[in-house]
Formats: sequence, structure tokens, C-alpha cells
Amino acid sequence: MQLANLDDHLPLSSPSSPRLLRLYASYRLFLSCLLLWLVQFDFAPTYLGSDNPSLFSLTASAYIGINLISLPLFYLKRWQPSETALFAMLLIDIIAINLMTYASGGLAGSVGYLLMVTVAASATFLRTLLALSMVAIASFMSVSRNFYSAVAMRPGLFAVVFSAFYCLPPHLFLSFSTSA
Repeated sequence: MQLANLDDHLPLSSPSSPRLLRLYASYRLFLSCLLLWLVQFDFAPTYLGSDNPSLFSLTASAYIGINLISLPLFYLKRWQPSETALFAMLLIDIIAINLMTYASGGLAGSVGYLLMVTVAASATFLRTLLALSMVAIASFMSVSRNFYSAVAMRPGLFAVVFSAFYCLPPHLFLSFSTSA
């Protein structure tokens, strides 16, 4: 039995790939606008931005700005940007969501679960090694952000869940593309 090479999984190059990127870019913009709107107009649950509301608002505002800048850039590239641009986009997502999670009191506020979408997107848009590095970055940031807390098991659980989300999308999308 031959083991698969870690670099065998290439980013999706099917006609649905630009559609998936448009969907993900729309999700990013909607998420950033919704989070800022919820906090600014006091519609947010009590945990959203509870520890540091100014950091949460600043991060959400910067996230909206970055998303508004990236949309025309991706459009100019016909929704097929370089892998470096995709990596940067996903890394910004991880950093922004981690900052908002920190400002919301850590994992107790469940904002951190938004990272699962980013990890799944990295497995969809990036080659295997880059997607694995996104899993490692998300896990490291989650664990280091909560290292000082007494609950050390929950960030470890996040690392396991991120790894599981990484493994699912390539197989799901490949099975959809081979069945058509």
C-alpha cells in the first residue's frame, strides 16, 4: 500500500472554484459587517466583545476594510488569485477571528468556532502543506491565547476539531466532482 504524497492535493481548479471563492468572500464580508453591527448597536449577546469592546470593534472594522479591499482585487483576477493571496486572506481571517475571540472572553463566548469555517476553506483553496500550516497556525493561536486559563483541555479539543475539518473538505469536494 502506497502512502499519498502530502502535496498531491492541489487547490480546486474546477469551474466551481471561483464560485466557491465568491461565496467565501461574501461570507467574510457578511460576517465582519454583522459582528460590527451587533456590537455597535448593542444587539450582541453579552459575551460578544465583553472583555475588550474597543479591540473587538477595531478588529471588526479593520476586517471589514480588508474584506472591501480584497473583493475588487479578486474580481480583477477573475476570482482565481494566486495561492499566496489566498493564504494571506485565510491568515487574516484566522488573526481577526482570534482577536475577536480574545476580546470576547476566549472560547467561552463561542466566537472561536468561526475558525472552523476558515480551516475548512483552507483545505478547499490551498495545497495540502499550506492547508496543514493553516491548521497549525489556528491551533497554535487558539492554544496560546488560552494557555493562561485553567481550562487547557478545550483549546486542545479545538486542535483536534480543526484537524478533522481539514480532513473532510477535500474528500467531500472530490467525491462531488467525480460523481458529476
